[in-house]
Amino acid sequence: MATRVVPYAPGLARLERRIAKLTEHITDGVARDVRRRLADHIDTGALIGSVFSVTFPRHGQVWIDTDHWHYIEYGTQPHVIRSTGPWPLRNRKTGQVFGHTVNHPGNPEYAPMRSALYTKRGPRGGSIGPSRFRGAG
Repeated sequence: MATRVVPYAPGLARLERRIAKLTEHITDGVARDVRRRLADHIDTGALIGSVFSVTFPRHGQVWIDTDHWHYIEYGTQPHVIRSTGPWPLRNRKTGQVFGHTVNHPGNPEYAPMRSALYTKRGPRGGSIGPSRFRGAG
């Protein structure tokens, strides 16, 4: 004869609330770490301003909402950049003008998202240990 176990409803509701709060803390902690890791690596602030997070009862999402995040995350090979119009390419921060074609040396992999995801976290979402991600320098 099989026995059916029925969960204690108030205890189950309390557990669900704790899981939702823990999910929120961890999701916010990952987003904070991504922003902190990007702070030393950016020129204009567009990447930091585009880091968003959203939390649901049992899972959260963190993303970088730009069209060039993957060049920072995974790096690039040396490549040529050409102007898409009659204007020359320039550095938006310093105003330095480069011309209509630039031989870009490439970027090394930096991986702010993966490093933040693989960081050991406490119950409040803060990092309590180094990242275990070995892919970036």
